[in-house]
Amino acid sequence: MKRETEKRRTEKWTNRRSGEDRQYVMNNPQPTSKFWHKLTIAVKPPLTEIIASTLFEFGAEGIEEVSDVIIAYFSTEKDIEHIRRKCQKQLEFANQALAINEVFNIQIDKVYQEDWQENWKEFFKSIIIGSRMVITPSWETIQPKPGQIVITIDPQQAFGTGGHETTRLMLNAMLEFLRPGMRVLDAGTGSGILAIAAAKLGASFTTGFDIDEVAVQTAKTNAVLNKVKSILFFVSDQANFKIGMKTFDLILANMLSSKLLLLIPQLVPFLEPNRGRFILSGFLIEEKTEVTGILKQNGLLVIQGKSKNEWLSFICRVEK
Repeated sequence: MKRETEKRRTEKWTNRRSGEDRQYVMNNPQPTSKFWHKLTIAVKPPLTEIIASTLFEFGAEGIEEVSDVIIAYFSTEKDIEHIRRKCQKQLEFANQALAINEVFNIQIDKVYQEDWQENWKEFFKSIIIGSRMVITPSWETIQPKPGQIVITIDPQQAFGTGGHETTRLMLNAMLEFLRPGMRVLDAGTGSGILAIAAAKLGASFTTGFDIDEVAVQTAKTNAVLNKVKSILFFVSDQANFKIGMKTFDLILANMLSSKLLLLIPQLVPFLEPNRGRFILSGFLIEEKTEVTGILKQNGLLVIQGKSKNEWLSFICRVEK
């Protein structure tokens, strides 16, 4: 059961929704040529989730899901015919194991790198958060309403466009709890969206870290795009987590719970004990008991919890 929860959490985490029946997932698009293999599979649930997870295991660089069609993109270095055969066998096995008889079709094409990049951009549109904030891609120009904070993001390979439920939960909590002058730490910064939002909401100092060097570089680029000051990004992980400041008024952590639960004990000592708040997300509703147990073990009290679809966020403080 725990393994199935981890699998579902990982699949759902990667789904960046841009519509009720459309999803686009970008993994690590580093082109080795100007062409990509495009694998199109016409398949219906429950085979949809099974094959989407399998495609990433086979090395898919990106997945687009439209109704009952999944489109996966592979580097031309991959043996696409071999992958097609493996997908065929996987679907046939799933049909047999689930005692169903779903018909599926697999098609192979070649697409230009530029076509894929533009397709991905098509699905990242401006997103309104509450009444005070709008997230917009770097290639769009918008006219904000009076008093509205605009955050410009070019996610590149890093997580964080504002579209995922967990990012929205985090941003809405920040609108409620972040006060001007606060010192903010963003754990697992990704595209830097939360750290940049903190700076724009008036944080006196913001720092974010990520295990991924590419993500940190992306965050730095986005900070420049947004012309924010008093912000620092660095590479770190659970094994070598170090930071110069003693405490922070607000700690942000939006990541898979398998990573988050390991990091909580190392983050808590950096939370200001009196007025500090810890905002976290990245876990499913079914993981609530496990997460709250870890928080309590580390001296944190949940003062607010909110959900969006199957995802949860908590706001915590040090338990007195």
